[in-house]
Amino acid sequence: MCEACMLERNTNHYVCSAGCQYRICADCAECRNGHLLEIAQGMPDDYARAGTNGVFCNLCNKMGLEKESFFWHCDKCKYDSCTACQPPVDHETGKYAQQEA
Repeated sequence: MCEACMLERNTNHYVCSAGCQYRICADCAECRNGHLLEIAQGMPDDYARAGTNGVFCNLCNKMGLEKESFFWHCDKCKYDSCTACQPPVDHETGKYAQQEA
């Protein structure tokens, strides 16, 4: 079952390699531009090379994601999301589900 959309689907899933068994389906593991999100920990290499002071969530602006146990990162478009904000995908429409305010 996907931890993001809570559906049991017959698609590829990504599973945490650190042993916590967190699973997410391939559809929910994409940034808003359709790139595959990576589960990141610490400062991404490209940010460190650029001298970035920290990582923030592009959705809620939460700072300090590099200090969290993990966050979502898109290396291609420099999109980052905390685990609370990365919304699941509506699998019927292929669009991100609406988050409740």
